[in-house]
Amino acid sequence: MSAAFSLRAVEPEDGNPFERYPQLQTLWAPERVLLAREAIDEAFLDQSEGIDCGTVFLVVDPDKADEVWGITGFLPWPDGAGVLQRVGLRWHGLVVEHRGQGLSMAVLEDVRARAHARYPMAGHFVEFMPATPEHAATAEYFERVGFLRWGEPERVEWSDVPWQEYVCDIRVPLLLGPAASGLAPS
Repeated sequence: MSAAFSLRAVEPEDGNPFERYPQLQTLWAPERVLLAREAIDEAFLDQSEGIDCGTVFLVVDPDKADEVWGITGFLPWPDGAGVLQRVGLRWHGLVVEHRGQGLSMAVLEDVRARAHARYPMAGHFVEFMPATPEHAATAEYFERVGFLRWGEPERVEWSDVPWQEYVCDIRVPLLLGPAASGLAPS
């Protein structure tokens, strides 16, 4: 694996990346891939109406931009009064051959920094994931890099399992940033 990566923003006119890059279909269980695809379609529709929906990025090989390793991004998460205090992590995942080598952490830190730069008024970066035993390792990963479990799991209308928020301070680099892994964006 290369010691670098690039993030390439996906524009609505590019189409849904889950359709264009079949390897993204392997990131999660089929029902979660479907949720991600639908969420991205909705975000692109909202963007076409002028609504700020954050950014979807492809994680790509810096030397071969068509070699897609994963997907990530962020979205504004205003409170009930419309005040932007939080930014959500958007569907962060890498294909199997690029896991376990520090790349995910480097990408996550890059996305956190980009989200903070775009929304400097926000204080929290939020990961929202299924609160199921199958996702315990993912929860541990986010806790290890500085996210804290926030509140109790909640039911959402678009899923048959409860989901849990994990939150960190968006203004502070994550505990294991790119310098720790030796990886950096190009």
